[in-house]
Amino acid sequence: MDPPTLASVTAAFGTAGGGTGVTLTGTGFQDNGPGLNIVTFDGTLADSIVVVNDTTITCSTPAGVQSKVVDVTV
Repeated sequence: MDPPTLASVTAAFGTAGGGTGVTLTGTGFQDNGPGLNIVTFDGTLADSIVVVNDTTITCSTPAGVQSKVVDVTV
């Protein structure tokens, strides 16, 4: 099985307090598939991760991630 790919992140800005809604689009997110989809922002686990389908995940930014450009991983 190929690893997931991340094509876009929709939420250009967030706050250090967290809670900003984010939509991730890509491929291979395994809706109803084996394993967990883990989303991190600079290594900090996202909140409220929902796999909408194989190409879309929604989540919220975690508290503590500073208002700067961060790495998002799936």
